Amino acid sequence: MHPIIRSAVIVIAKEVGFFDFDNKGNPTTEFSWSRRACLMDGSLPLMQVRPHGDPENLQRKDPENLQRRDPENLQTIFNVNESYPDFSKVEWSKLRNVNVLYLGRWHNRAKHHIEVDDTEFFQGLQYMVNLIFFSLRGISRIMELPDSVCKLVSLRILDLSACHNLEVLPEKIGLLKKLTHLDMSECYLLERMPKGIALLSELQVLKGFIIHEYHKNDTSCTLQDLSTLQKLMKLTISTSREDFPSKEELIDFQHLKSLRKLTIVWGGLFIQANAAQEPVAPTGSKTRMGRAPSRLPTVKKMTTATTMIRENQEYFKELEKLDLQCYPRMTAPSWLVPRRLKSLKKLYIRGGPLRNLGHAEENDKWTVEILRLKFLSELKMDWNELQMSFPCLTYVEKFRCPRLTFFPCDESGVCLKP
Repeated sequence: MHPIIRSAVIVIAKEVGFFDFDNKGNPTTEFSWSRRACLMDGSLPLMQVRPHGDPENLQRKDPENLQRRDPENLQTIFNVNESYPDFSKVEWSKLRNVNVLYLGRWHNRAKHHIEVDDTEFFQGLQYMVNLIFFSLRGISRIMELPDSVCKLVSLRILDLSACHNLEVLPEKIGLLKKLTHLDMSECYLLERMPKGIALLSELQVLKGFIIHEYHKNDTSCTLQDLSTLQKLMKLTISTSREDFPSKEELIDFQHLKSLRKLTIVWGGLFIQANAAQEPVAPTGSKTRMGRAPSRLPTVKKMTTATTMIRENQEYFKELEKLDLQCYPRMTAPSWLVPRRLKSLKKLYIRGGPLRNLGHAEENDKWTVEILRLKFLSELKMDWNELQMSFPCLTYVEKFRCPRLTFFPCDESGVCLKP
């Protein structure tokens, strides 16, 4: 940022009391002039008293100033660049009015390492009954999210993304009745989803939901269980199953009436030589038959495959955006056709051995307006073919797709409708 612009921003922020700043213009953990404290590298830990000889202490002994520095006035705690947050001096019982606790990484630069030596601070969260936004994004050494988090009765947004050591979520997560956003993406050590996720009736965004092979006595939350989340608008799924979604799981998607954006990420798969062939009996369908009945309310299933799957079924009737990453087969899934995705406006496909974009009928055209194709070395199509199947396109982006020919793209791989 240009020095003049930075100085102007600091002056304005001081005037409106957005943050407290030190004499160098850096945000601080102090909150005498604002109700927001920042965690900064090299600054004093939150709520720690300054040394006796500090010249700024004279100003802070002013009665009016002391009243403003009452921890119960604090509303936001934001980690700017502190790699090792220290909560040893924090009296959590005095932070009951905090609405935003952003301890994690706020940008995408992974080199900014954040680590906690002691997770005992989680126990203090039980006092933060007014907390609305809680972020642990990118924090290392958090292996388990304790039950104390489930006492945050006002919580609406829980960001656990990129917590690479996280292995266990609390079984009582369903107690967070007001939760609207739950992000578990890039939590690679998570192996199961607690059933309580299906009790989050206000949930609108769910990212990082994991679907693995079904095993006997498995108590994980399933896609079928998510049918109760009637407000869910955005869903990101990570799966190690090559056959996902099975026919029954496609029916489960139908029950998510509000779903508008869907991302499916396939990972940890061994691609066999016959990956292009469709299996006669998908494993997902087979395992569902042996599943123990869920205690959660579920949508009643049709009894026969004939009645369940109709040729012109719209599995994703209201879906507007579909993002497929690392799709493991050479042929497109049978449901990736225009007649089953009639509301689709954005289609992103990234990575994998896919060779075609499905086989639609002659008069069956896509309504997609934005198409992004990346890292698809086997995908073969020319520009005329694409235009015939996608007549509504206004934006096309291709990157490292050497078999896509005669595309009138610029040097960055973008084609815009004239």
